[in-house]
Amino acid sequence: MRILGISGYSHDAAAALLIDGRIVAAAEEERFSRIKHDSAYPRRAIAWCLEHAGLSPHDLDLGAFFWQPWRGAGVPPAQLLRGLTDGTTAFAIRNWAFPALARNLYPSLAAAHFAARVRRVRFVDHHLAHAASAFFASPFDEAAILTVDRRGELTSTMLAHGAGTTITPLAHVEVPHSLGTLYNVITRYLGFHREGDEGKVMGLAPYGQPRYLDHFARWVRLIPNGFQLDTSAIRLPFGPGLIAALGPPRRPGEPLTAHHADVAASLQAALERVLLHLAGHLHTATGTTNLCLAGGVALNCVANARLAEEGPFRRVWVQPAANDAGAALGAALWTYHVLYGRPRSWRMPHAYLGPAYGETACRTALDARSLLYHRPPDLPATVSRLIADGGVVGWFQGRMEFGPRALGNRSIVADPRRAEMKDILNARVKHRESFRPFAPAVLEESTAAYFNPSSPGPYMLFTHRVTRPDAIPAVTHVDGTARIQTVARDTNPAFYDLIASFGEITGVPVLLNTSFNVRGQPIVCTPDQAIDTFLTTGLDALVLGPFFLEKDPCASRAQPRTASVSDLHVGPGRDPEIRGSVPVRRLSAPRLGGSR
Repeated sequence: MRILGISGYSHDAAAALLIDGRIVAAAEEERFSRIKHDSAYPRRAIAWCLEHAGLSPHDLDLGAFFWQPWRGAGVPPAQLLRGLTDGTTAFAIRNWAFPALARNLYPSLAAAHFAARVRRVRFVDHHLAHAASAFFASPFDEAAILTVDRRGELTSTMLAHGAGTTITPLAHVEVPHSLGTLYNVITRYLGFHREGDEGKVMGLAPYGQPRYLDHFARWVRLIPNGFQLDTSAIRLPFGPGLIAALGPPRRPGEPLTAHHADVAASLQAALERVLLHLAGHLHTATGTTNLCLAGGVALNCVANARLAEEGPFRRVWVQPAANDAGAALGAALWTYHVLYGRPRSWRMPHAYLGPAYGETACRTALDARSLLYHRPPDLPATVSRLIADGGVVGWFQGRMEFGPRALGNRSIVADPRRAEMKDILNARVKHRESFRPFAPAVLEESTAAYFNPSSPGPYMLFTHRVTRPDAIPAVTHVDGTARIQTVARDTNPAFYDLIASFGEITGVPVLLNTSFNVRGQPIVCTPDQAIDTFLTTGLDALVLGPFFLEKDPCASRAQPRTASVSDLHVGPGRDPEIRGSVPVRRLSAPRLGGSR
């Protein structure tokens, strides 16, 4: 049975192909269109999934869409009437009704187009798609399920119980009461306006103190099986109550101050408070010791860690593509297991589900640019020596990751032992805010030597306490934690060998790992995109499959910084987004002349 799962028309459009209960291909549309968080109909992702499996649309048994067009066409009339008295009606129409109408219209048109070539199309409840993406891909036969995002149809949060091939909803929280909306509104209050900027707020929060938590506790009231949001305060445009409590909003580009960090810390603490409350209710209702998480809010690795450490569940599993991209995978899984009752035979072993480019494709891309490259006899040793010497390397291998995290196949890697490396990477390569942290990739068997807890975390979805921050300062956040990726040989042997080789040279089997992209761009997908990023940033070297090339092998590496760029607490007006206080070494152009 061949089912194509689709998500689109909101953000993070994607496609996922399920054959006989196993996901064989999955990718986000943004990787092909080069539009970050692309919300279009995922025609390129669909085409790649079918091409990968050697199928045409006529070969598919079913298309599964992550949204039900006949539900959530707008805002309930009673809610709009209430909005007349609290000033939220215009906000509701603009932010819920119009987007919902668009989501209903476009999927219907897409279904008509798709159904002409596919036998049938099923529309899956959005939060059931999220739930299926987590539970049916998890290692659990039974689990509590929590899905949290901005909205899906008229739901923002769902509590459910999964057992075997069934998912039973237990409770819903309906819009406008939404933790995703809460986080989005405060993200915009802090001057971040791009889709996906919530991650910046999570990174900013450890620099502050939750001084405004009392205000957030009033705006987000806990009830027995959910929560209620004060929509008169938490809305766009910003309500007078929010401005009176927090002060005027920050404009994009204005300096970030300690006040802004305190607001971010208060928001993060409020989110964790609500999630722990929901987890407690779920545990009581289900009696299980396992928890599965999905939805965009489940990408908050700090909150996930607190659920794992302080919540009532022994094991917590998060879908690596927890955002709407993963709902494409979930729509296919829900249709296969629940609608058709097929048994489970697949557990998600890794997230390497996207396109791969072989040696010929890599060589062709390099030769087209007349770049000088070679094939080292021991690639891990060559690269790890360069990294140990302070080099920053683009690492392009195997199948692209599904989800927002680069996990060793589309990565930029560097030395975590160098304290200055965080600022160098943010300024010279990523071109992003200097307070943004980087993640460590550690050999799975070495996790306990550097992190607590030492449990596996292959998807960068949990923060762990760093027990040896002096050994890996570049990946230790200001609060003493790190968002770790544990690497096992059987899931990614090439990346494992690189980290192991670096460990043999330095005694530290840990690498700094960040996504192979620059600010505002999706992660690279193809060899050409990797080469473009290599040539236009401060990367020192590029590994493209088995091939290795450097810009300037004679230049010194990793110049030390001369001034701090991220000290938020020196005083108001210090702007960690200003680049330039770290010396940026201009690398010479790559040598030309073909391969060798």
